[in-house]
Amino acid sequence: MNLSVSDLVARFDSGEIRLPLMQRDYIWKPKKVTALLDSLYKGWPIGSFYVWRAKTITRRSTGSE
Repeated sequence: MNLSVSDLVARFDSGEIRLPLMQRDYIWKPKKVTALLDSLYKGWPIGSFYVWRAKTITRRSTGSE
């Protein structure tokens, strides 16, 4: 799967992509998020994101609902 950052954000916002139950809650502060987005914009290496298609979906609150 080859997605742009904007595609990932849109799919997360729509609920198509969700955090798995094993994933910890979202804890980044705005300054860290800005630094990540800046690195992505500049094309600098950032590590890995793991995205997989689940056979079953269990809904989990992201704290914003």
